Amino acid sequence: MQTLLFLLPKIALLALGIVAMLMVQTGEAQTQTKAKSAFRPPAVPLITHDPYFSVYSTRDTLTEDWSKHWTGQTQGICGQLRIDGKPFRYMGPMPNTAPAMTQTNLEVTPTRTTYHFEAAGVRLGLTFLTPLLSDDLEVLARPLTYLSWNVEAIDGKKHDVSIYFDITGEWVVDKPSQPVTWGRFKAGKLELTRFGSQEQKILNRAGDDLRIDWGYLYVATPADVKNQSVIESDRSCRFGFADTGKLPDTDDLRSPRPASDNWPVSAHVFELGQVGSEPISRRAMLAY
Repeated sequence: MQTLLFLLPKIALLALGIVAMLMVQTGEAQTQTKAKSAFRPPAVPLITHDPYFSVYSTRDTLTEDWSKHWTGQTQGICGQLRIDGKPFRYMGPMPNTAPAMTQTNLEVTPTRTTYHFEAAGVRLGLTFLTPLLSDDLEVLARPLTYLSWNVEAIDGKKHDVSIYFDITGEWVVDKPSQPVTWGRFKAGKLELTRFGSQEQKILNRAGDDLRIDWGYLYVATPADVKNQSVIESDRSCRFGFADTGKLPDTDDLRSPRPASDNWPVSAHVFELGQVGSEPISRRAMLAY
């Protein structure tokens, strides 16, 4: 009996130690779970093919700053959603007349990055899909990224919605001071716009802090849906859509010119009409 009484405090201390250890392990597991659910890479991959066609978001939200080439130079994409006549930004810091949508989720997988945003009773899902499939070399070799938008109402109402996005001419030159050219084409059921550098000096330089300044960047959108496209200055397209929901009527013909001269962009609008709880999707392709 005396031996048992002597051991009781030690047994109690051992039990307390076990409980404490279990609580620490549980806390660590919960912390790891939270960390996994809040995963945010140092730079979020948007378009990743090779050192030239390689663009990331370096901020916590997609609306805080322009997307960047892996070397750090801006290669901007702008995105807006117009809901019942009011513009909201989902990509890029401009135009400042359009408030930023609330970014609610980010998911990064080996072949895609998906963002979710909400504003004014509408949810937007934006996906960058790059099918780098190691078991299909033909697909792996294509410098092609798919953009997809999924829009749905989340407040039980219907909303008139249109999607805007543009891509700048600075994607096709090493420095924005270099002249760029542009044009538009049709390929089957696709409408294509194209940017390229004026000089096209293929493999003319070497080094790390370089961007591509040869070849052509294509933006392809389906011709069988209600959409608009134009190549014009960034301000006329971005602020024009924010103010009126429309793009300029004609392309800017002052080509070639430096990418930084009134910043020519390839701008596109998808008019979705009335959007309810059933998601509506649109897609585009970017290829170099």
